[in-house]
Amino acid sequence: MLKPDGSLLLVNRHTASDKKCKWTEFLQIHTSEGYRERLRDAGYVNISIDDYSKEGWIAVIARKPQRKQD
Repeated sequence: MLKPDGSLLLVNRHTASDKKCKWTEFLQIHTSEGYRERLRDAGYVNISIDDYSKEGWIAVIARKPQRKQD
């Protein structure tokens, strides 16, 4: 379990759904915006995505926010 204010790092193969590749059928997210949307929906903030440094790969860093004080 990631602690509040912890950072999440994802590094994954990244191919467009229209490209034929052995990984395409396994990957459920095919766009940077798809990663951003799913992480935002899960409550992560400060989402940074790099899908241009190395073709076919994506790196994502996101932060789990601190718990709100009651």
